[in-house]
Amino acid sequence: ATGTFNITGSNDGVFAYIGASQTTPTAFLTCIMNGTVAASVGTLSGTNLNENNTAFLLTDGADIAAYTGARTGLTADDYLIALGNNANWVSQDATGDNSIDGIAPDVPFSTTPFVISLVDNSPPSVVGVEISTQTTFRVVFSEKISRATAIDTLNYVFTPTLSVQAVSYDSLRRTALVVVSGFGMGTKYKLTANKFKDLSANQQTTPSVFDNLFFNNYAADGLVISELMYNIGTGGDSLEFIEIYNKSAANVPLGGLKFSDGVTGTLPEFNLNAQKFFYAAADSGAFKRFYGVTPNMKWAVGQNLNNAGETVKLSNSLDLPIDSVAYLAVAPWVIEPKGNGPSLEIINPANDNNDAANWRAATKPLGKKYGGKDVFCSIGSVGIRLPTVEVLINDFQLSPNPTAERLAFSRSLSGDVVDALGRVVLSFKNQTTLDVRTLDNGIYFLSANGLVKKFIVRR
Repeated sequence: ATGTFNITGSNDGVFAYIGASQTTPTAFLTCIMNGTVAASVGTLSGTNLNENNTAFLLTDGADIAAYTGARTGLTADDYLIALGNNANWVSQDATGDNSIDGIAPDVPFSTTPFVISLVDNSPPSVVGVEISTQTTFRVVFSEKISRATAIDTLNYVFTPTLSVQAVSYDSLRRTALVVVSGFGMGTKYKLTANKFKDLSANQQTTPSVFDNLFFNNYAADGLVISELMYNIGTGGDSLEFIEIYNKSAANVPLGGLKFSDGVTGTLPEFNLNAQKFFYAAADSGAFKRFYGVTPNMKWAVGQNLNNAGETVKLSNSLDLPIDSVAYLAVAPWVIEPKGNGPSLEIINPANDNNDAANWRAATKPLGKKYGGKDVFCSIGSVGIRLPTVEVLINDFQLSPNPTAERLAFSRSLSGDVVDALGRVVLSFKNQTTLDVRTLDNGIYFLSANGLVKKFIVRR
């Protein structure tokens, strides 16, 4: 490579690999990141690298970091474990050039060589778990272990209970492929792995525990990112939130879905009922105190929605995208949500939520102020948001009802069509008919001259 490159101060990563060229790696050696895997490099899938073992996560925001752990007395495998332990690193995240400020760490870095011990006195452990399919998962060991203990199904215990049916072991990659009876969709599992023995006869006695394992391959289009509070005002990062709406007619298990761009975090075990909402918050306590409701989850520590705009992405546990919004704080996106009190909310969840015209500044008052400005958002409205009043008088008539294509009015009208979320999806002026072919099947409300009439679109 020629020239220079810069690593950003947060959520960036550098790979070391060998290959036929700079763009065709054949074997990945290591990776170092300053943030989460999802935000820094996207995924380690396909690299044979493992978080905190052959791929190292520094503290998010680290501008400079240096390893301070042991350099003698460990085997090569034990050094990988030591390098993956953040307690063995010192880092800085401050303004200016942190590399020459007299505060550790500074350059030049230590050139003391690592002396590899030929004597192994450390027991093995499991350093990584990756669920591949609904019936298989892969475990990575800290070192090569005996095949007999690797394939012993009794050494893998799940809560809630899963039947471990078979294990195959790859000593070269220090991995085992485990076949189970089948993970429940969106169910949270804990794996306790123990009693493995390495090639020096050291036996594991302290279990390796992984207690946040999910399989969720949801890939339908029922979930939509429907509201963002990305900038309530100066100093209000703790009040940011993301709303997910289930626009489908079926319940959706959310456990294991994750925000995998911009902010990051794994959704907890939770069944989102049809036409209900899920809230992810930057700060659970601040969210509850200000908005008056408890959020469903908190995203990763130290992250915030970008005030200038970014992509918010929801993926399943296999890293396949479900929904995303690439919002901006400039035209053609509405600019009122940029520090003036309102959230950014979708107009029609059935339409493209990457179309700026399908978003607006929230108009529902929260009844609170922030920074002296009124706050507007739809948070806390659980379930289908219906108009508060339906006036059943014969001042005008709608026909046919239900309709497939067009409504006819008994007289000329001006007004709006509101969907089941209480959001305007059509507006019209001085019309005696209305084309509704752009609307999905469902219940709608026509509001005109202060009156509200319900109608149904059915095809």
